[in-house]
Amino acid sequence: MRSPKFKVGDKVDFVNDFGVLFPNHTVISIDKDTEDGEIKYFIDTSCYWVSKKEKNLYLPGTYKPENLDLLLRNGVTAKFLHHDFYGNKVYLIPDDGKELEAVLVDGSLYTRNSYEEPCCKFDNDLQPDISALRSAK
Repeated sequence: MRSPKFKVGDKVDFVNDFGVLFPNHTVISIDKDTEDGEIKYFIDTSCYWVSKKEKNLYLPGTYKPENLDLLLRNGVTAKFLHHDFYGNKVYLIPDDGKELEAVLVDGSLYTRNSYEEPCCKFDNDLQPDISALRSAK
């Protein structure tokens, strides 16, 4: 079993699985004996009893967010906005003076209906460049 990256009392920044940064916390406990064998940390948040994975903890000020923008086949860049309720990436696409909102599902961009669910697949020129998709997963 490997050693923990952090120790009790260390200052850390927590980044959740959606990339939201929660800075300036302190490790208050470490669980090295988990069912999945992964080291888990407890930090001084309002939900201090919920463990955090080591991959989500950073030394203060060292987290650099990943660029999740997509290059489309027509050469335009779709700007990443956020993750939707289902965990899909939502993008804003500039198109003929308008901005279109799109959701990435299984490698393709779709419009969203009034319930914010994927609806209609965008035309081929408004789909991600295959090489750009590899970095967006």
